[in-house]
Amino acid sequence: MLQSSTAVFGFDSENRVVHRPEVHCGASNIVVDISTQKPFRGRLYVQGEADNGHCLQAGDGDASGHTVFDLPIGACNMRRQRTMHPRGVSFSFTLVVSFHPVSCFESTMFL
Repeated sequence: MLQSSTAVFGFDSENRVVHRPEVHCGASNIVVDISTQKPFRGRLYVQGEADNGHCLQAGDGDASGHTVFDLPIGACNMRRQRTMHPRGVSFSFTLVVSFHPVSCFESTMFL
């Protein structure tokens, strides 16, 4: 007897980010608010950290198309740079918005 099976992973390649993401810097974290045209069922992660569960968030498919990514200051290889004008410290990271729930394809957007 010969038996075969095929796994098919579907995703909505027509979805997209509809507004400029809002970034909120707190004392201990950075929050990024993202709005998509359709419910988001993909993944958000810090570039280079896709396999680190602390740096990754899966979209829950909320009907509003609103997704929030919350990252503690200094986590996930966040870049830190001292600034003179204004005096202080700036933090940065690249957030990847992948519309595919498993891996990266053409429907990935870097923010």
